[in-house]
Amino acid sequence: MIEVGLSPSQIPAGEIAELDISLTNTGSGTCTKVKFAFRLPVGIVRLRGREVIEASSLPAGQSVTTRLRVRAERAGRYRLISKNFTYLDHRAVQHRENAFAAEIVVDPEREPLPQPEVDVELLAAELPYNEWTILRARISNVGAVSVSDLDVAVSGQVTADRRTARATLERLPPGRSADIPFHVRAQAVGGDVPVHLDLTYASDFRRYKADRTYSIRVIRDHAAEPPAPPVTGWPPLRVLILGAGLPGTESLRIDREIRAIQETIEPGMARDTIEVRIRLAVRSEDISRALLKDEPRLVHFAGHGGGTEGSFAAEGDYGLAHVIPVDGLVRLFRGAGQSVECVVVNACETELLARGLSEVVPYAIGMRQPVRDRSAIRFSVGFYQAVAAGRPIEDAFDLGVAQMMTVPVGDDPSAPVLFRRGGLAAVRGQRWCRARAG
Repeated sequence: MIEVGLSPSQIPAGEIAELDISLTNTGSGTCTKVKFAFRLPVGIVRLRGREVIEASSLPAGQSVTTRLRVRAERAGRYRLISKNFTYLDHRAVQHRENAFAAEIVVDPEREPLPQPEVDVELLAAELPYNEWTILRARISNVGAVSVSDLDVAVSGQVTADRRTARATLERLPPGRSADIPFHVRAQAVGGDVPVHLDLTYASDFRRYKADRTYSIRVIRDHAAEPPAPPVTGWPPLRVLILGAGLPGTESLRIDREIRAIQETIEPGMARDTIEVRIRLAVRSEDISRALLKDEPRLVHFAGHGGGTEGSFAAEGDYGLAHVIPVDGLVRLFRGAGQSVECVVVNACETELLARGLSEVVPYAIGMRQPVRDRSAIRFSVGFYQAVAAGRPIEDAFDLGVAQMMTVPVGDDPSAPVLFRRGGLAAVRGQRWCRARAG
């Protein structure tokens, strides 16, 4: 006995769908010379696949399937029919069915999903000629759906530093924007020097492009000095910045902190060995993905912290704040953060998280109490001044605290706390950018 199966039996109108038609031997022996020829009803167009299934033998309990790609023109109920369905059962008795029919229900056309709308703009109208400077672009999700895997690159009559010529964002929810810093040097003087921003992003399993060309003014104030030769002697240092400015919470100036870090690293002696990767609007799964993909040596969390966990607040599944449990982040870094030498959690009340992370990384820095934006940014400036000079982490921590103390706001300078993992941390005096042994 051979039974015919149709899956699915319900498809939407106006869309490409796939139909699986299968023959299954439900008997106790092998059937032979199996042939099932069918015809799609008028109104359902076959785009790919054959309207016949043949098998020289079909053992008991096994199936043979053909897949059709179709498109229904309008809603309704349709009948797939066959007037040629024959086979020999295990006793060599021929079976023939001339009136097989199966119903296909076609639903009305679905409302089209809203199209993603993402814009990219240049936040500058003027650049100095032949001088390295920060050029910022703003990516804005002005549509109604979330987008992911955003990639933006700068080109045109500017030379972009290879480490910042391209930037990526894991995800950008509707109504949100992100500022991206590029380190560039203008190559031409004039009032309409072209700069190109090339953006690609994904939504609903499709990729989209948004390219823009801007004209900016490039001025020559003085003779440009030749670029300084790169400093050698330090191995590469990859810094991963993970930011989460969350809706429904107090606004933080994460973009200003990231900009301050970029501008602080630029004049440092070891700047040519430092590469900065930025991930914004991060969720817990984004953190592990970035650790595995980027293999950073230094991880910097920027955003909110605290709660009963005393941990970092990432973005949850519905765009709301989700404080990641300390044990979860510690386990995450143990499994995916084997390249990490230092974690900086520049967020309020994250002492417990820093203490927990010090079990799996050589250094961990957190804040034992709430910290204001200005103080958090000052700590980052001091910390990365030392990092860019190739100094050890203890010195970078001390300089970060010193910067907070130069313009103290309340008791903010007492907030930073540094934990070291015994036996695995570098000793004071060794350079931060020295390669780890083993």
